[in-house]
Amino acid sequence: MDGDGLSPLSFQVLKPVGFIDTSKRSCENHEHLSTRNAQEACIICALIQQDEDIQTLIRERHETKIVVITPYSAQANLLRSELKKIKGLNYWFISTVDSYQGQEADVVIIST
Repeated sequence: MDGDGLSPLSFQVLKPVGFIDTSKRSCENHEHLSTRNAQEACIICALIQQDEDIQTLIRERHETKIVVITPYSAQANLLRSELKKIKGLNYWFISTVDSYQGQEADVVIIST
């Protein structure tokens, strides 16, 4: 996802909850019976890499648990492949909504 023109981030997440409108950067692809959005996956990776609070957690606690939850299995697969590329990110989990119920994390990102 290099060369996508999405970095550095041009938005700031309001703490502790923030919303990022990705509708203008939507690039949905339908795979079998699922949906994935490469632009949204790129934004999520940029957020994890550039958000000051997330980066502080990662530096201070090496086992910072970052979770991305999505309703689509194709998006979950895409996010898994993209997050593997982020250096220094050791403890992350991608899940569909159904399989994540009842768990906790330091950072939770919802991919719609």
